[in-house]
Amino acid sequence: MKQITTTQRSRRAVLRGIGTAGLTIGLGTGIGSAQPDETPNGRGNEGAQNGSRPGHQEFDCPEGMDHLGTFEFVMLEDDEGTVIDCYFEQSEGDTFPITITDYESKEGEDCEPITVTYESETHTVGQVSSFGGMDTHVDEEPDGVYESDLENPGGQQAAISLIHFCGTETTADTGENSTANDTETN
Repeated sequence: MKQITTTQRSRRAVLRGIGTAGLTIGLGTGIGSAQPDETPNGRGNEGAQNGSRPGHQEFDCPEGMDHLGTFEFVMLEDDEGTVIDCYFEQSEGDTFPITITDYESKEGEDCEPITVTYESETHTVGQVSSFGGMDTHVDEEPDGVYESDLENPGGQQAAISLIHFCGTETTADTGENSTANDTETN
């Protein structure tokens, strides 16, 4: 049997120490940077709806308006990282009275939305708020087409990653608007 010398032990101890340190650092980094499984399989949107991204502000509808829906832009990729599909998906709450019917992306890009077309048969949209590129933009005079003024930190136009809608229910009898709270008390 071969005798282990002091030099071999020393080298082995050093290598074992390096391996242990690397494993500890790797696990610590992985655990610390892990994201919750609350978002769809996609890229670029993890944590946006809970305000964990810098620049994202808490969202509340103005007084007298109800939250009509929040949609998150989702990009699906194959194993090689090639985008195979992208779309807006309802990201919280029940079925929304808002439908996103189309979007336009930055010139030359398929999945970088900067304009969103939407509609509702039962509600009037009174405010649209979006987030993207660490910026928030609010349109207080919506008209069925939301055009983003979001900017990324470099000053270029940013794509929409999250969009909120606020408004009031349109009553069938009079065509007037009311909030859900008003209709519940009548």
